[in-house]
Amino acid sequence: MIKLERVRTTDAVYGGLRGRYLKDKERQLLTSVKDSAGNPEFKSHWRKAADQLKKETADKCGYCESPIERGDVDHFRPKARYWWLVYCYDNFIFSCPVCNQEYKSDNFPIRREKYKGPVVFSGLEPHELENLIGTFAPDPLDPDAVKSFHALCCDEDPLLLNPYVEDPEPLFKWVCDEILMEVEIQAADNLDELRRQRFEAVAKYYGLNREHLRKRRFDTFESWKYKQSYAISFQKMKGDAFAENRVRDLLHDVLPPSLFNDLPFNDIDRCIDTAIDYFKGRMEQMRAADQPYAAMVRSLAVD
Repeated sequence: MIKLERVRTTDAVYGGLRGRYLKDKERQLLTSVKDSAGNPEFKSHWRKAADQLKKETADKCGYCESPIERGDVDHFRPKARYWWLVYCYDNFIFSCPVCNQEYKSDNFPIRREKYKGPVVFSGLEPHELENLIGTFAPDPLDPDAVKSFHALCCDEDPLLLNPYVEDPEPLFKWVCDEILMEVEIQAADNLDELRRQRFEAVAKYYGLNREHLRKRRFDTFESWKYKQSYAISFQKMKGDAFAENRVRDLLHDVLPPSLFNDLPFNDIDRCIDTAIDYFKGRMEQMRAADQPYAAMVRSLAVD
């Protein structure tokens, strides 16, 4: 998991989930709750937000960082338990179906009292219902409302971590087993008891150590290690007069043709520096937010 940034512009936020259109949906929602004795039917308006949310996660799951073509709009606070947040834009995270449906599902452990939604009952007068609209889910383009909403959420002291709100990376360390060919996520060293509880909840309810995921992370680790090994090998060849022929053959094998063809072979050290810069650059690129398992890669030393 890595920290995510929510884009709050009229172009980014689906129009049907802000302004008067959000209020219209809240009115429909409250009416449905009132008429159904607390068992409303939800219309999946949240799916309209999927494309933008997917951009914000760089086509990855917001929880496990696996690349995905088609995913879910997860309700961070599950709609089965927080029905009033079903159309709340700040409650949405793009995720893979495995994290969302098989692991997180309707789980949402908290350490304090659950914050209360609007009180709706069959005898609610129309004007009372109207007064509830706009009081329980913030307009995503209203910074004060968003700030107040997140303050209420924090009061629950949730164990699960919202990557839009908190930086997840300090909770984790990554342990590679090159025999089993997998990378496991573990609690970072020196976590206090609360943060260790949060790590355990995140790992459990997002399924961050499922077998398939451990294997996919190892593939990325291997790719990073491959690049590191060449950077180190070329560094050791610098200044070695006997390595010149070996260097040229190796450069031919590992560099893209466009880069190899432009190398100044009359200066072998410059060629080596170019190769080192190339592999270090590729390693650094793997740390970028749009790359799979960037949190793991960021924990690896570039040098």
